Amino acid sequence: MRAVRGVDVATPIEFTSGFEFVNVDQATFRNALSNFASGVTVVSACDENAHPYAMTVSAFTSLSLDPPLILVCIGQNSARAEKFSQARFFAVNVLSAGQVALSDRFARTQGIDFDGVDYDLWDHGAPILRGAVATLECERSKMHEEGDHYIMIGRVLRAQFDESRRPLLHFRREYGKIG
Repeated sequence: MRAVRGVDVATPIEFTSGFEFVNVDQATFRNALSNFASGVTVVSACDENAHPYAMTVSAFTSLSLDPPLILVCIGQNSARAEKFSQARFFAVNVLSAGQVALSDRFARTQGIDFDGVDYDLWDHGAPILRGAVATLECERSKMHEEGDHYIMIGRVLRAQFDESRRPLLHFRREYGKIG
């Protein structure tokens, strides 16, 4: 058994809720993490037949400036996890405050069709959603399996952003916006 900063690592991690300490279970962990405000992204790609698919993802972050890398976490039980594990190229579309319907659409298990969705295709064929705050076109560099998620790392090949738009936010299972 080893200690990390004086804490026995075999001891269950505890979080506080108000002033009460509670052991970590899935519900407590999920509730604690819902207190972290995040942007909302839709990750998109096309299959071998050029059919687009996408999913809403809040677990997205920059990883490196040199080279430019990002990472996206995708639940292994997601209906689109296997498709993304096969995609060489994908896009991360950072949604704007007016794109709640797109977030909801691509968060649904069956919501993978693009009927009526305004998008463009850039050099590598990943769907670029019109109206996003920012978009990153990426080439998958690595895919790691950790816990119940895949961690997909992408090298950013092209990026665009629109400073006039405001981002869509997610906090405590609700949408919000800045300003």
